[in-house]
Amino acid sequence: MFRYNADGTETNPFTVNFPAARASVNYNVQVTLLRPAANVLKDLSVVSTSLTINGFDVESSAELENGDILMINVEDLT
Repeated sequence: MFRYNADGTETNPFTVNFPAARASVNYNVQVTLLRPAANVLKDLSVVSTSLTINGFDVESSAELENGDILMINVEDLT
């Protein structure tokens, strides 16, 4: 599990890079909005075709703002 701090410059979708490269793309990702910077909740989803050993893409229902905090949980499927 790791934390992603948005700076408000993210495009939609945007790429989240892993702290270190993974051994394979055989993993599942869950993204949770821990704290919105404003009172705007956002639906987040991982773009399943974007999984790489270095990261993945996330789509958001609204633009991320500086201060939004996402918690990323990665589960190996092997």
